[in-house]
Amino acid sequence: MASRFVTYSLVFTPSANQINLSGIPNFNVAKLSLIIDVTAGVILYAAGSPGLGFSAISGTLLTLQAPMGACQATDAILVRYDDGDQAGAAAYVQLAVNGAVANSGNPIPVALDNQTLGLAEDSSVQTVITNIGTIGGASPPSLPGGSTGVMGLLRWLGSLLLSGVTSIGAAANGAAVGSYPVLSAGWDGVYTRTLHTDALGLMLTGSGLASVLNISVATVVKAAPGRVAKISVTTAGSAAGTLNDFTTTSGAAAANEIAVIPNTVGVYSFDWPCANGIVITPGSGQVVSVSYA
Repeated sequence: MASRFVTYSLVFTPSANQINLSGIPNFNVAKLSLIIDVTAGVILYAAGSPGLGFSAISGTLLTLQAPMGACQATDAILVRYDDGDQAGAAAYVQLAVNGAVANSGNPIPVALDNQTLGLAEDSSVQTVITNIGTIGGASPPSLPGGSTGVMGLLRWLGSLLLSGVTSIGAAANGAAVGSYPVLSAGWDGVYTRTLHTDALGLMLTGSGLASVLNISVATVVKAAPGRVAKISVTTAGSAAGTLNDFTTTSGAAAANEIAVIPNTVGVYSFDWPCANGIVITPGSGQVVSVSYA
């Protein structure tokens, strides 16, 4: 096997021109090819090179020939050695604690930084957070309550999701707009309308919050502004009916007609706003039901 730079522990004593390679298992000097003092930039040993060999050897302790006047015991040392079947072990770097190899009996001490709650994060992270919070340098002009930047916008949208908002508008903190109350002064003056559910707890969609059933004659469903969601034709009859935006049956006419109600059994979606009211006029023999808001 070819030699490699290994990371076994060693003891370097330049004052005695010695190095002890006691960390290399089953050390054999014939497998040693090179020793370099990286810190001082000096070759301490090069196998086969005159003046760079050893003058004495005792086990793993070598007395070297190279001059070491510029070397220190703490210098970084590179050793190139053919460790054979010890190659796997050579891949690991041994850590030293207080001059000895770290192990279960000589553990590496770890100091934890006990941060107080509320202290600023690492400065680079804190800078990113600050920048996110103030992108643009000012509150978006349409954002109620003066929330700032992206983080303010996300907090505001989060409050809407938590409260089941279907309408959004600006109001002074603690005030209300029409029939929509603000959440609270702490929620940036947002007013809301809660989503509606039926008796089973299912969300009502298409603004169908109420209904009138079995309509067979002209009927004022709602004498105020509203919204038609769906009309169900339960009996087709011989003629189509009409849906009108008005407040009385007598005033229902072509000028305020919204749609023709087909004289075919089925459910028809309208989702249509009515500025005045909702009037249903079934056709001859027709019976319908309507959901509205």
